[in-house]
Amino acid sequence: MSGTEEELTVRLARLADGEAPHSTVSAGAAIRMGRSRRVRRRLSAVGAVTAVAVAATGLVTALPEPRHGTVTGSAAGGTTVQAAGDIASDPLVSHAEFGWLPTQFAGLSYQASPANPTGDTPQFTRANGKHGDDGFTTMLLWLTVYGKGATPPLRSTDSREGPAQHLVASPPVHGHPAYFLASQDGTPGPHELCWQLADGRWVGVDAELTAASAQSDFVKVVADLPRIAAGVSVDERAVPLPFRINGLPDNLRLSAATLDHDSVATPGSWAAGVNYNVAGTKDHLVVTVEPEGSADPGSQVAVAGFPVQPDPSLLCVVSHGLKACATSPQGSSAFDAVGGEQAFLNRFTLLGTNEKAWTAQVLGK
Repeated sequence: MSGTEEELTVRLARLADGEAPHSTVSAGAAIRMGRSRRVRRRLSAVGAVTAVAVAATGLVTALPEPRHGTVTGSAAGGTTVQAAGDIASDPLVSHAEFGWLPTQFAGLSYQASPANPTGDTPQFTRANGKHGDDGFTTMLLWLTVYGKGATPPLRSTDSREGPAQHLVASPPVHGHPAYFLASQDGTPGPHELCWQLADGRWVGVDAELTAASAQSDFVKVVADLPRIAAGVSVDERAVPLPFRINGLPDNLRLSAATLDHDSVATPGSWAAGVNYNVAGTKDHLVVTVEPEGSADPGSQVAVAGFPVQPDPSLLCVVSHGLKACATSPQGSSAFDAVGGEQAFLNRFTLLGTNEKAWTAQVLGK
């Protein structure tokens, strides 16, 4: 659970000056803990509003490639803001960007949950590691900006998510307080670095190993966490999406939006998604968009954070090389509030596979 700012200040004050800790990564333990964290992050994507997540590890899309070898971003870790018009009309707003990344990473992912903007992990940017011999990504980097007054979660006792944690001293990041989160049993880390912004908010970069074969590379990435943190900029940016949404009824509330790149078995594959809640009900309307010809339509949809089996009867439309599919955990009747699945999909204008044609002006009248 997240502590209070006062509690964190006391903990930081008690840290003795010292070097950043050496990594003692256990591949098996890191992977087990990573799986637990992924479930937690998926569930938190929609916060207290719903347990239906559009975002799972499989949702992917073509986004700007991570930058290697140079540190970029705000000189002092400050905040830059995009035009208010784009922010207001885009369901997917990024709150932080990576600058320098190690060469082990290949693509970026974004998730936002406007319905719960101040929870522990409702929105994040993620860097996806290159794919291993089995075709799956080998490691992940989670970048999270915490809301005003919230602090990064610290496990005070052992749990299914892993052993109890404590704070370990870290050099400042952009001149502000920073610390590592380390397991009290000494493994498998520490692999999470947290630091404070000038406005008092906290940011965390959490490295996650997903393939034991990449353990040696993962150790190098963990050692690079201070450099990765130094390149992070906290920017509010409307992320372009491959569709427009026109004339949505007033009874729909956006629960989550995602855009991922290169995090599934096929390098370069991608998909985007939005999840709307029907006001006054527990019904959720999910639309996923991916290139035409992608296998297993609907397989990217997750219910309570877990993938559901592809539904061969899933209603999809194809236009400009893209495929948009509609589904709901509550079944087809959930779409009655918008005139049915077909009527809902008709409100989506697909913009094609060329990223230059995508837009941040997503929501229309």
